Amino acid sequence: MTKNKVFLSIVVFVGVFSLLHGYQDLIGTEEINMVDQALINGFDFQMSFLVGLLSGLLVLVLTYNKEKIDPNILTEEFIRTKFQCLI
Repeated sequence: MTKNKVFLSIVVFVGVFSLLHGYQDLIGTEEINMVDQALINGFDFQMSFLVGLLSGLLVLVLTYNKEKIDPNILTEEFIRTKFQCLI
């Protein structure tokens, strides 16, 4: 796992957390509708932290890739272990 992927997931976490936690400050309080009021009441610190953490982990999982193994190396190891068992 490279540092760039971890850094990207941390940036996503901080971005999502700050947007959800600071949602009330972003929209203001003038003429607030019921949906905005429900979001403000529903997203407290714990919920914002959890959603941010899950978003960051999702980015980390989606950008994860395994190292490609050369089939020749696997073949050589297989042959070597087979000959060691016969001797």
